Amino acid sequence: MKFNSKNEIDAFSFNDAEITGYSCDNTCVEFKLEALIVEPSNSQNTNFTKSYADSTVLRLDSGEILSGFKEGYSYYDANDTLIEKVDDKEMSIDEIEALLKECKGAYLFEVKKCDEGYEFGIEFVGEDQFDPSEDDTYYVTFKGKDISVSWDRYLNKVQG
Repeated sequence: MKFNSKNEIDAFSFNDAEITGYSCDNTCVEFKLEALIVEPSNSQNTNFTKSYADSTVLRLDSGEILSGFKEGYSYYDANDTLIEKVDDKEMSIDEIEALLKECKGAYLFEVKKCDEGYEFGIEFVGEDQFDPSEDDTYYVTFKGKDISVSWDRYLNKVQG
């Protein structure tokens, strides 16, 4: 790939990043993404402005799943009265692996460095995009050595 950004995960915006593929083996964890935004601070940004990268590959070398959970939620009515509360749910490694195998079409809305390695935020949007109760959000923590993002070309600049 023409552009390769290594260990600069803070120099990307994952606001619109859709997962188009996932794989994991003994050497790495790999996510294929569409609509990843390259920030101006990224060493590989030749446009010097927020720009969409073409199809990208996010690779975590020596990647291994450490933990994960499904995010809970609280529903309130118009009077700010709690209607329903669901706590976060810890997941087993088997549950996380099954989730990741089905993540095509979900959004990778966040990747951040943490003490244990890297935390990935994944959102599955329900059929009614205006009904947040249909959405499920998961956080998966991976340990890994180096994280890189590769792509061949830029698409257009981010508007607004």
